[in-house]
Amino acid sequence: MRAVVISQYVTSLRGILRACNAEGIEPVAVICARGRGKGVVEPALSQQARSIVAGTTKGIPVLVLDSPTQLPDALRMTRADLAICRGFPWLLDASSAHIFAHGVVNLHPSFLPELRGPFPVDWAVRRGAHQIGVTAHLMDERFDGGPILEVGSAQVGDSEFGSEIWARIDEAVKGTLARALRKVRDGQQGRPQDESRATYAGEFEAAYAEVDETASVRSVHAQVRAWSLGTQRISGPAALVEGNQLRILRSSLRPVDGKQLQLRDGTLWISEWQLM
Repeated sequence: MRAVVISQYVTSLRGILRACNAEGIEPVAVICARGRGKGVVEPALSQQARSIVAGTTKGIPVLVLDSPTQLPDALRMTRADLAICRGFPWLLDASSAHIFAHGVVNLHPSFLPELRGPFPVDWAVRRGAHQIGVTAHLMDERFDGGPILEVGSAQVGDSEFGSEIWARIDEAVKGTLARALRKVRDGQQGRPQDESRATYAGEFEAAYAEVDETASVRSVHAQVRAWSLGTQRISGPAALVEGNQLRILRSSLRPVDGKQLQLRDGTLWISEWQLM
């Protein structure tokens, strides 16, 4: 079986390629994007695309696209039997799945159908979750819809931020995908999602970019960790700390060297920040 990998994240890509090789699936191409679909190249996505090109196993072609109109032809030209998608900035429509004999396996970092949408990990961390889901499902016409093949999870601790959380998820993606690929190879179609449990994980509201000093220590610590994921517009919430307006990048529930922020129920310790 031949597969094309559609991804924007080089750390996830490596695990996906390893899972394919372990399950006897031949990766024949990788597809990534340089923009969000408006024909404009975005610096962050362009850098991700360069990382994908540099990090892809030698001999596997990488197709870097600028517009969603290029996607159908790019998918067809791979002549793959299966597509595997993880962290792509464009919505693949239902027609994409019909290009492949075995459909499109999407890897979504939540316990679907909970937290569908572009920012599931952000919301899980905001809510203080210590277990973040990874769901492998066969895509259909709905956003993050389609039958579930396999579910895994990543354990994350209160002291983990940004890249540490993503590393946990990438490891869970690899194992979840490997189990899902076995089911695809065996012709299994998965189980339907329970629509009564569906929720949506959209962008954070503007007010969440600032610390509410009447909030609890744990909720503000979760706020700092959620922004640290780097998927939204800022790298940390703003707060007045010891007379200075700061952007908090890393915090702790236990005493550490740095600054202190007094909140409703105690002290949040700040170890990394930026002056604003």
